[in-house]
Amino acid sequence: MFSRLRTSSPATLPPVRVRVVMDDVSDDGAAAQTFSVPVQIGREASCAVHVPAPNVSRIHAATEWAEGTWWVVDQNSTNGLFAGGTRMERVPVQGATEVRLGKDGPVVVLTAERGASDAKPVPKRAASQGRPFSASGARTGPRERAATTGAVPPPREATGADDAARLEGGSV
Repeated sequence: MFSRLRTSSPATLPPVRVRVVMDDVSDDGAAAQTFSVPVQIGREASCAVHVPAPNVSRIHAATEWAEGTWWVVDQNSTNGLFAGGTRMERVPVQGATEVRLGKDGPVVVLTAERGASDAKPVPKRAASQGRPFSASGARTGPRERAATTGAVPPPREATGADDAARLEGGSV
């Protein structure tokens, strides 16, 4: 999913350190990796930050450089990306930033030398169910739009003899 990754310029980016803690026990000896390019974090062996845990998605998260800072971004993982106990879509890396891969998964500690201090985490939006709603909370299907705008959708055209009979009120 590198298509979602972006950088603000091709110039050299400031480094970001990534360290994975596999359990809740303090693990100050966990190996840290340093990157100056966007990387993927996940269970798949091809990820730059390989996290071999069953509740971690193949490509769970990724780092990206945007808005003058490093971000860690959920890659539509099954179990989500959590910061401070809240499921997030993306989290800015400010100083030492801890995120969890899944609600009870491993902790990833990201440390950036430089970053925008005013960047705010972006919570994960709930997936929409059914037809979309307008800002007022009203449904926005064709019938609902017709009721409010007066515009009626054109009638369906008959595609065969059976459809033509049904549209004219006959039975087939």
